[in-house]
Amino acid sequence: MKFKIGDLVRVRKLKSGVNYYMQDSSASNTATEEMVRAAGKVFTIRAYIGCTAAAQYRLNGINWNWTDEMLDPVVQHISRPKELPCQNTE
Repeated sequence: MKFKIGDLVRVRKLKSGVNYYMQDSSASNTATEEMVRAAGKVFTIRAYIGCTAAAQYRLNGINWNWTDEMLDPVVQHISRPKELPCQNTE
Protein backbone atom coordinates (compact mmCIF):
# COMPACT_ATOMS: atom_id res chain seq x y z
CA MET A 1 0.00 0.00 0.00
CA LYS A 2 1.26 3.40 -0.96
CA PHE A 3 -0.35 5.37 1.91
CA LYS A 4 -0.73 4.96 5.66
CA ILE A 5 -3.64 5.86 7.92
CA GLY A 6 -3.32 9.54 8.79
CA ASP A 7 -1.62 10.53 5.50
CA LEU A 8 -2.95 13.57 3.65
CA VAL A 9 -3.86 12.84 0.03
CA ARG A 10 -5.21 14.85 -2.89
CA VAL A 11 -7.75 13.28 -5.22
CA ARG A 12 -6.46 13.10 -8.79
CA LYS A 13 -8.47 14.11 -11.85
CA LEU A 14 -10.57 11.00 -12.54
CA LYS A 15 -12.95 9.84 -15.26
CA SER A 16 -16.31 8.40 -14.24
CA GLY A 17 -16.70 4.70 -15.05
CA VAL A 18 -12.95 4.05 -15.36
CA ASN A 19 -11.21 1.44 -13.18
CA TYR A 20 -8.27 2.61 -11.07
CA TYR A 21 -5.89 0.16 -9.40
CA MET A 22 -3.78 -0.30 -6.30
CA GLN A 23 -0.03 0.05 -6.84
CA ASP A 24 0.44 -3.74 -6.91
CA SER A 25 -2.73 -4.34 -9.02
CA SER A 26 -4.23 -6.38 -6.16
CA ALA A 27 -7.52 -4.43 -6.26
CA SER A 28 -9.35 -1.90 -8.38
CA ASN A 29 -12.30 0.43 -8.05
CA THR A 30 -14.45 2.27 -10.56
CA ALA A 31 -14.64 6.06 -10.23
CA THR A 32 -18.09 7.49 -9.51
CA GLU A 33 -19.41 10.98 -10.32
CA GLU A 34 -18.89 12.00 -6.68
CA MET A 35 -15.25 10.87 -6.87
CA VAL A 36 -14.76 12.86 -10.09
CA ARG A 37 -16.14 16.00 -8.39
CA ALA A 38 -13.65 15.54 -5.52
CA ALA A 39 -10.65 16.11 -7.83
CA GLY A 40 -8.11 18.45 -6.28
CA LYS A 41 -9.56 18.21 -2.76
CA VAL A 42 -7.43 17.08 0.17
CA PHE A 43 -8.50 14.33 2.56
CA THR A 44 -6.97 12.26 5.35
CA ILE A 45 -6.77 8.47 5.04
CA ARG A 46 -8.86 7.16 7.93
CA ALA A 47 -8.95 3.39 7.34
CA TYR A 48 -8.14 0.44 5.14
CA ILE A 49 -11.04 -1.51 3.67
CA GLY A 50 -10.76 -5.16 2.71
CA CYS A 51 -8.24 -7.87 3.36
CA THR A 52 -4.55 -7.00 3.51
CA ALA A 53 -3.76 -8.35 0.05
CA ALA A 54 -6.50 -6.35 -1.66
CA ALA A 55 -7.17 -3.45 0.71
CA GLN A 56 -8.34 -0.02 -0.41
CA TYR A 57 -8.57 3.28 1.46
CA ARG A 58 -11.38 5.15 3.20
CA LEU A 59 -11.03 8.94 3.46
CA ASN A 60 -12.37 11.33 6.10
CA GLY A 61 -15.30 13.39 4.89
CA ILE A 62 -16.24 11.43 1.76
CA ASN A 63 -17.70 7.99 1.03
CA TRP A 64 -16.38 5.35 -1.35
CA ASN A 65 -13.30 3.18 -1.41
CA TRP A 66 -10.19 4.64 -3.01
CA THR A 67 -7.13 3.13 -4.70
CA ASP A 68 -3.52 4.29 -5.11
CA GLU A 69 -4.09 5.49 -8.70
CA MET A 70 -6.87 7.80 -7.51
CA LEU A 71 -4.72 9.66 -4.99
CA ASP A 72 -1.57 11.76 -4.78
CA PRO A 73 0.40 12.44 -1.60
CA VAL A 74 0.20 15.91 -0.10
CA VAL A 75 3.62 17.17 0.90
CA GLN A 76 3.51 19.23 4.05
CA HIS A 77 6.17 21.88 4.30
CA ILE A 78 7.40 22.65 7.76
CA SER A 79 8.02 26.33 8.13
CA ARG A 80 11.27 27.25 9.79
CA PRO A 81 11.74 30.42 11.75
CA LYS A 82 13.63 33.08 9.88
CA GLU A 83 17.29 33.16 10.70
CA LEU A 84 18.16 35.94 13.04
CA PRO A 85 21.35 37.89 12.47
CA CYS A 86 24.11 37.14 14.93
CA GLN A 87 24.25 39.60 17.75
CA ASN A 88 27.44 40.41 19.57
CA THR A 89 26.74 40.30 23.28
CA GLU A 90 30.14 41.60 24.35
